[in-house]
Amino acid sequence: MPKFLSLTLVFVCLVSITGCSGGKRKKLEHARVQTLLIHCRAYATDHNGNYPSGLTDLFPKYIQLASNFYSPPHNATDDLPQAYYYRPGLNVGAKVDEPLVVSPHVVKGKVNVGYVGGFVRTLDKEDAQKILAKPEWEQKAPSLK
Repeated sequence: MPKFLSLTLVFVCLVSITGCSGGKRKKLEHARVQTLLIHCRAYATDHNGNYPSGLTDLFPKYIQLASNFYSPPHNATDDLPQAYYYRPGLNVGAKVDEPLVVSPHVVKGKVNVGYVGGFVRTLDKEDAQKILAKPEWEQKAPSLK
């Protein structure tokens, strides 16, 4: 794994361990979605341009810590970490504005959505719900051990 990808994972883990809210939480979710996009792209590079059939395909070769597939609890009322939503079946030839990864947490009425083109947008909760209303989305991740 390239060194910059490992450093990104370490940063994301450190931020998530310390806990955060508001603006910091928004940045954490953005960074985690961005990291998943980077690893999906790395997977596609190794698999003829095809993104993984599920985020679990990234484990453990591309992402070694199963906790990176989960958004930490947002506050004390959240039960458990939640897996990110993922849209399987896409490849690098898809339109750059096709959604690929969606954060499971709403922060101040906004949700981070990652796209095939490698960028992350912050959408209103209602707009993110419209994206997730399509049947091809899944919310699976390696189990936390």
